[in-house]
Amino acid sequence: MPIDLAILASTVVAKYLFPYAAQAATSVAQLVTEKVGQPAAELFNATAKKVWDRITTAFAAPKEKSALELFKDDPEGLKATVEKMLHQKLQADPELAKDLSKMDAELGAKLDASVGAQITDAVNAAIVDLRNANFQNAQHVHITGMTIGTSSGQPASPPPGEPGGSKPTGAPGAKP
Repeated sequence: MPIDLAILASTVVAKYLFPYAAQAATSVAQLVTEKVGQPAAELFNATAKKVWDRITTAFAAPKEKSALELFKDDPEGLKATVEKMLHQKLQADPELAKDLSKMDAELGAKLDASVGAQITDAVNAAIVDLRNANFQNAQHVHITGMTIGTSSGQPASPPPGEPGGSKPTGAPGAKP
């Protein structure tokens, strides 16, 4: 699937440049540390620095360098401007788009590898994992799940009333 450059520009500015420029990377790292741990926070900070360095290299013209310097002073006020400049730069430089997309995907893959779930003593449970899902321009989306097995490793029994399942209480033919 081709990269949507407007979405990539928006993602890079919001996810990496804004926290980095606002020097809020430490507060972002603290939040990430609280939610998923120190290794993930270190990984995020390292990726944010690589993204920032790659963009500052790409923004070589004096006006572009000046815009990034001003962005560091007022990230909230210049966020839309830098996003627009980055979008234009991505359109003109497919290698930059490829590099930034790759950095973001690698971070996501590394963080996904550490994500897991453990469910114990549950009667009913569900996990919906939409890693790398893209719902851009989607309409009438339905998320569906499936029971694969039970904690005992045996296939799950069909629900009451289904063929092979137990009969619900009070159903015709059910014994009291």
